[in-house]
Order: sequence, then structure tokens, then C-alpha cells
Amino acid sequence: MIKGKPFLLIALSLIIGVLTLSGCNDDNPLGGTGPNYNMLFPIETNGLYMTQWNGSNTSFALEIVFDRTTCLFNYTEISTGKKSTDTYEYTYSHPVATLIPIDQTKSILKATTISGRILKDDEMSFVDQKNNPALFKVIRKK
Repeated sequence: MIKGKPFLLIALSLIIGVLTLSGCNDDNPLGGTGPNYNMLFPIETNGLYMTQWNGSNTSFALEIVFDRTTCLFNYTEISTGKKSTDTYEYTYSHPVATLIPIDQTKSILKATTISGRILKDDEMSFVDQKNNPALFKVIRKK
């Protein structure tokens, strides 16, 4: 039946090839169970500049944004929506950041980062000068 029609044989071969290749891609448009890789740049080599961290508890949400030498702690009270900001100067030597508040009434914080894990988000936790836990763990978003 196909013996006298080479065009039909070529077209059929192309269709089968396209269908085979389109079914073998790595994309998973339905979400599936594939791993979610941590695609953020490594802070152990690039530092905290241009990173953003978020966390919350029952009282307030916290967003931390790092610039070259300073960082902003943006607090939002969950019940009222009231916003406030604290500014810190920081130094970073992986994995520890020392945060010195601009407002002298606040205490110095030491932040410890956990990064470089392929399947988990980067984390940062805080202690005060007496090594007591301060704030709560935040997760890197940017």
C-alpha cells in the first residue's frame, strides 16, 4: 500500500518522530512530584547583597532586604496591618552575619545562614549578644 508513495512514508516518519520527541521532554506542566531545586545564587561566594528573606509567626510577618552594607527589617503586624522598619548595618562572613542596629536602643543580632542545599530553601536564624534565640527563622525568597 505504501510502496508507491514515498511522500506518505516520509510524512508518516516525521509525524512519528515529532510525537516521540515531544513526549520525552523534562518539563512537567502539571506540577507532578519532581523535585523543586534551589535556583538562587550561592550566598557563600556572593554574600547577602540583593537577597530577600521572609518569615512570620502568629503576631507579625518579617521581610529582610539586604543592600551592600545595610539591611532593612520590615515588620507587619498581622492583626492590624501596621508596618514598621528597623535598619541594621551588617558584616557577613559565611555562614555568620553580624547585624548592628542604627537605632542604639535595639540589640546587636548574630544571624547564621544555612545555604547550598539543592532541595531545600536557604535559612537564616538569629541570636542576641547572649546567644539567646531572637526573632524566628526566615527563608530566602530572592
